[in-house]
Amino acid sequence: FLGPVETLLQSDLPTQYDVVVSSLPFVNFAPEKVEEILSLFRRLTRDGGSMTFLQYLGVCRIRELFADRRTKQRVKAVEQVISSWCKKVQKTGQVRRRRSFLNLPPAVSIEFRY
Repeated sequence: FLGPVETLLQSDLPTQYDVVVSSLPFVNFAPEKVEEILSLFRRLTRDGGSMTFLQYLGVCRIRELFADRRTKQRVKAVEQVISSWCKKVQKTGQVRRRRSFLNLPPAVSIEFRY
C-alpha cells in the first residue's frame, strides 16, 4: 500500500466505496504521507459515504515527552494535518469522534462523513 497512490487508483479495485476504515498508525508516518493517504481515502469514499480511522489516546503526548526534537516536530505536523482535515470535512460534512477507554491502549475513532 505504501507505493504510489496512482498504482492503487489504476488497479482493478472499485473506484469508490461506501465505507473506508483504516487502522494505519498515522503518527508513525511523515506528514506528507498522511496527507497523501487521507487524500487517497477521500477519493476512494463516495459522496454520502464515510471514512474512519483511529488514533491511540496519549501516544502523541508521550512521544512529545520522550522523543528527539525531529520526531516531536513530525508528530506535531501529523496532528496538524489531521486537524486540518477535520476542519475541511466539517465545512461540507460531519466529523465524529468516539473514545474507547476499554481498548488497550485507549483510542479515539475519527469518522468523516462526506
